Amino acid sequence: MNRYVGDLMTTSVVTVAEGAKFHEIAALMREYGVSSVPVTDTSGHVVGVISNSDLLLKLGAPTGANGTRPDGVQRARNDRRKATAITAAGLMTSPATTIGPQATAPEAAQVMRRHQIKRLPVVDEGGKLLGLVSRGDLLRVDSRTDTEIFTETKRGLTTEFRSAPVEASVSDGIVVLTGRVRRRSTIFDILRSIRHIEGVVRVENRLDYEVDNLSSLSRPAWSADHSLV
Repeated sequence: MNRYVGDLMTTSVVTVAEGAKFHEIAALMREYGVSSVPVTDTSGHVVGVISNSDLLLKLGAPTGANGTRPDGVQRARNDRRKATAITAAGLMTSPATTIGPQATAPEAAQVMRRHQIKRLPVVDEGGKLLGLVSRGDLLRVDSRTDTEIFTETKRGLTTEFRSAPVEASVSDGIVVLTGRVRRRSTIFDILRSIRHIEGVVRVENRLDYEVDNLSSLSRPAWSADHSLV
């Protein structure tokens, strides 16, 4: 039976606003260890995507067209524009290639192959960001029992985040996290850690925090049962 993108995606996504500056974007991507970030407007709609490749254009600006084909000429023009841009609005690739939550894993894989990308923003019918699905999410093996997943999840929480009072439950490969942590950034670290556990289909984030220590550039797209903050 095919899995749906909505079941495989991660729902806590690092994003940047259109006015974010180059060095701020680079620092954010480095801090969270991601190779690309969606660019969203003030309403949470995806307006573009910035990848490491886009940022690297600032270090080596292209000087000529990529061949004589029309698409090569257009790409060279876009690359030169990005090389001189200073904000996300100019650096991003737009419109973004996105997918809906009801698409199947094979459909998402086809989109990734066709566009030669590794991650897809998942959006609702109006284009609002819901999450992000990666190649790794599509290839995740769901062969472990809930008990095995729970045991590894608890071990990871105990060893890596022993000071964070986080509880976990597992059903059909879906891990539900509850509790209240000190720093908001800890939530990203916990989610990233749990998502790498073999057999985890989805992580439902119901964690709260005391101190918001994240940049205003970062707007996580929480799961439906958590307020957008």
